[in-house]
Amino acid sequence: MSTHSYVNPPVAVLLGWALAHETITWRTALGTVVILVSVALVNVRRSRPTKAAARG
Repeated sequence: MSTHSYVNPPVAVLLGWALAHETITWRTALGTVVILVSVALVNVRRSRPTKAAARG
């Protein structure tokens, strides 16, 4: 499993905060969480075999 999909969003937010003095609001935090959950759901969905593939 590739970890860059999980690491890039928080790193981008933290770099924006640290280097560009961007404000981290609740919307930014919520958006980051939504992205991470979405990536996790896609990876979980890919790891499970589909019913059609299981039937062969």
